[in-house]
Amino acid sequence: MRRQLNAAAGHLNAASGGRRGGGRSLVSVADLGVRHGGHSILSGVSLELSAGEIVSLIGPNGAGKTTLIRAILGLIPHHQGRIDKAPDLVIGYMPQSLAIDAVLPLTV
Repeated sequence: MRRQLNAAAGHLNAASGGRRGGGRSLVSVADLGVRHGGHSILSGVSLELSAGEIVSLIGPNGAGKTTLIRAILGLIPHHQGRIDKAPDLVIGYMPQSLAIDAVLPLTV
């Protein structure tokens, strides 16, 4: 199962038709809102991600794609709505940019 969540004109509108393909619900987001610096970044976002789905989150720069992912992961707070995740869910995340301390000993 493949779906696209589209972001347009600076506001993310990621609505889903609910569970598809018989997979169990892994992530459910209802009426999510995120504010930063007194500005609404996301408003009224609802979606459900089920097992077995391949989902693409697409949209222009500044539409709120990264903000949505960070809110789902609990990396930033949300001021409205609800995020539910399956209790045994493990999510891997690679940020867009990674700050590495220059004094950290690393070899490649």
